[in-house]
Amino acid sequence: MAAVGGPNIDSNGLGPGLEVRAGASAAVGGAHALARVTLHGTYFPLDLGSPVAIDDDIRVVLKTYADALRDQDLGAALGCFTTDAAVMAQGAPTAQGPAVRDLYGQIVGAAKLDIAFTVDLILEGERPVAFIHSDGTQTDVSSGSSSTEANREAFVFARQGGELKITHYLFNTRA
Repeated sequence: MAAVGGPNIDSNGLGPGLEVRAGASAAVGGAHALARVTLHGTYFPLDLGSPVAIDDDIRVVLKTYADALRDQDLGAALGCFTTDAAVMAQGAPTAQGPAVRDLYGQIVGAAKLDIAFTVDLILEGERPVAFIHSDGTQTDVSSGSSSTEANREAFVFARQGGELKITHYLFNTRA
């Protein structure tokens, strides 16, 4: 199971624990292309139309997002999302558009999240989807107490202003 750039994304300077599995997609019959489904390094072709070349872009967005949460950088976290993004955080109402700013203002104001993402499945197409699990620590800013964090997460991406961004995101606690 080789990841793009070698078996460990760290070798590309993308940070500890950020593991993105990927392979090559190929054109099929003119305008349609073979999209890639990546499941723990095994590739399954799906005809989903023209795929977006996003392997590197997904890694960059995920690294930027994880760094922003760790650094409690609201601007950087919000920069990972489209302006009309929808976020479904466990235990909170769905936030969309401007409400995402409020949600992340609360998150980065209350906790420092030091997490590592492992991508379990990538579906490429016009709106790429990454299914991820994460592990790390959550530190309460006011008390300084820390706890472990383990989630299942789904990210849907879209291009906005030429950049790949998160358009839909949901997560829940991993059992």
